[in-house]
Amino acid sequence: YLITYLNSWQADSVYSALLQGRSEPSWIGMFDPTQTGSYVWLTADPPEWLRWRKGEPLGHVGGCTLQNPPMMPPMSQSYSYSWSVVDCSSQYGFICEESPPVIRRATNHAYRALYARIGWASAKASCEASHGHLVTINDVDEQAFVAKLAVSEFWLGGTDRVTPGDFNWVTSEPFSLWFFTPGEPNHADSAKCLVMGIDEGWHDRACGDQNPYVCEYD
Repeated sequence: YLITYLNSWQADSVYSALLQGRSEPSWIGMFDPTQTGSYVWLTADPPEWLRWRKGEPLGHVGGCTLQNPPMMPPMSQSYSYSWSVVDCSSQYGFICEESPPVIRRATNHAYRALYARIGWASAKASCEASHGHLVTINDVDEQAFVAKLAVSEFWLGGTDRVTPGDFNWVTSEPFSLWFFTPGEPNHADSAKCLVMGIDEGWHDRACGDQNPYVCEYD
């Protein structure tokens, strides 16, 4: 996922190792997903350390954040780069960050939350390309474990695309447990793919919606 910063030490280390001397801005993982002017890290980490350029991000709604190079060479170890908001369709370079997978000791399965917002089919293909699969839920403990892996809504490996109303896992495991919230699945708007909601229950969504996802490695 795009680089996120939790403190000045991390930000200065990334700058000195990878960005020092570069004259162009680069993307970081802060954006406004709610279209309200409230900027957050895409990983849902708390935005406790910020380095906005003066006047930013006031008045910018629905944008994405750039890290700008210093206007002048830094005079100390505290680098003078700053952040600003631009349209998310703009073209800039970027730095990726990778977190290790989380291991569920009961089964030794590994799970990785990925924060690119893509459709269900693309998420399925992404997990399979890394020799895993979109996460599946097979017991109450796994449901509780997986629900804590990401703060935002994310894709699960369940769909009824083959037989409408008959949900199946991408792994062909038995679809024996249901953790749908009340009123779900409602099959609204041709919804045929499953997400884990922020309420930690399941919802059916249109497979073309854009969501983060979790891969599982058996």
